Amino acid sequence: MPFIQWRWAVAIGGLLIAGIGTMLIRSVAADRPSAHWDPARADTVPTRIGDWRMLRDVPPDQGQMQRFKRLAAVERVYSRGEDGPQLVVFLVYGNTMEAMHFPEHCLRAGGWGMNDMNSISVPAAEDGAEAFEATLIKAAKHPDKRAQELYFFADAHTTSADWLTLVWRERRADTAQRVICMVIIVRELPPGETEQENLGYLTELAAHALPHVQESLRGQTVESQRSPDAVSPGAHGADAQLRTSLQ
Repeated sequence: MPFIQWRWAVAIGGLLIAGIGTMLIRSVAADRPSAHWDPARADTVPTRIGDWRMLRDVPPDQGQMQRFKRLAAVERVYSRGEDGPQLVVFLVYGNTMEAMHFPEHCLRAGGWGMNDMNSISVPAAEDGAEAFEATLIKAAKHPDKRAQELYFFADAHTTSADWLTLVWRERRADTAQRVICMVIIVRELPPGETEQENLGYLTELAAHALPHVQESLRGQTVESQRSPDAVSPGAHGADAQLRTSLQ
């Protein structure tokens, strides 16, 4: 194929891909009436999850929440026992478009290098429950700092390891109004601890947290056309904190 024809083929192909992407985004952001979501539902996730108990809430960042116009977010530190490992947990609530987030970008912005990123299976915490998929990121900063971050998306009934799969799977008429939650669990590994041992902590807390997160989402929907200041007074700036929590 002559060069000029090849160049046009590439250009047309790019336009087609962009057009399909635009149609997908518009389809999930369709404006239809629905009920208001109660931001207080974010606080119904208990302070004790399995063997993990909340040590503290992380102070809110109102400016960050206003910027992204998310419905609510909760950021907490959970500990397993008195002297056990401590994990930072972010719960970011929004409709399908607003909860879109790529944590690897925040890690890079915080100076962390990406060593690996894969989808993994999280074992069920209770009999009768099903395993679910999540994304695991392995990161490093300098020779002596390592971290692992596990995240997934959930609505009231299903989960997804990544945002795009959720959008494609649930691109029905009410998707833009359905409230979902992005769950992010992160920890810097102490010296001498293996990655497998730390991963066990992340998956254990994730499995126990999922039923509580989904319970907080049941029956909740949100108007896609809401005022910019419709943000929970107790909402936290998960994006900003994610960049600094592992400094």
